[in-house]
Amino acid sequence: SGGFIVMKVFGDNEHTKVPSVSGVSVLADKEYFFIDGKDSGVIEGFCTILNEKKPAIMGHDLKKDYYMLKWYGLGRVVTGFDTAVAQYVLDPGRSNYEMNVLGEEYFRESIAPEKELYEGSGQIQMSLGLPEEDDDRSEEFAEYGLKWCALSAQMTLLQQAKLEEEKLTGVLYDIELPLIEVMAAMEFEGFSVAFSDSGGYVPFIPEKYNKILGDYISLPKQ
Repeated sequence: SGGFIVMKVFGDNEHTKVPSVSGVSVLADKEYFFIDGKDSGVIEGFCTILNEKKPAIMGHDLKKDYYMLKWYGLGRVVTGFDTAVAQYVLDPGRSNYEMNVLGEEYFRESIAPEKELYEGSGQIQMSLGLPEEDDDRSEEFAEYGLKWCALSAQMTLLQQAKLEEEKLTGVLYDIELPLIEVMAAMEFEGFSVAFSDSGGYVPFIPEKYNKILGDYISLPKQ
């Protein structure tokens, strides 16, 4: 148990019904995995692994990721780092904390805005109430997720140094990071109670699932 992983969840972040998850990208100890979301049981199994291993999770805008995974059984988590929140602590006056913007600023590395990834996808077709198309884009999600996770991991090291230099490490680790999971849980509890009361979806955690992750990525906490 323990260690670090870098994670990115692809999904519609739906708040009027159970969110649809297309897949999850995971960077763990220099190994990259893409968990396809076609079978919701696979996502539930991944959440079981997180619940059992309890790695510190790193990523960008993790509140959204946590919220979606909580519908598939994700329990309490430990947030190791969030590059969007860290940038907010460093520069609270800016208006844009998107990965494509920060990637360009930190590394001159371009990554498409996430919303462009969903344009024309079956997931968007469903959210609009249109017929679902046979649209397997798992390879596209996997490639995008690898770049996202790599940028997040690299950005973490630079932001950690800046936080130390500006004496803001305590603000991030003691105040901001613990709030991410709390806020995601509050969103989930509110909507899941509504679904349960209406006889809708109630998330569950399967008892067993095959291990799919290798050793966890190891990065300094501060």
